[in-house]
Amino acid sequence: MIEADPAGSASVDDLARATAMSPRSFNRRFREATGNAPWEYIQRVRVEAARRALERSHDPVGVIAERVGYRDAVAFRKVFVRLTGLTPADYRARYGPRAAPTWISAAAE
Repeated sequence: MIEADPAGSASVDDLARATAMSPRSFNRRFREATGNAPWEYIQRVRVEAARRALERSHDPVGVIAERVGYRDAVAFRKVFVRLTGLTPADYRARYGPRAAPTWISAAAE
């Protein structure tokens, strides 16, 4: 449910309801199973989706942030830095799409 739609606005109450548990029981069991609180896990899934987008596309960071569920670019940046150690721009510079290596361009001529 979370991985299928990282931008989805599923709350802990929604997730608890979907699993027929009380929010308190859901929080406890989720933490036991994953080692994270539900909101922490959601953040990790969203940042992972953003990482993949930054690696594959040239879309602006703000667009990617919205696509993965963040309406506030500053909040997205803070979470991204906390979980990856890099800003989104630095991550893209290091791991993002690159131009073809020069040896491929030369071989095509």
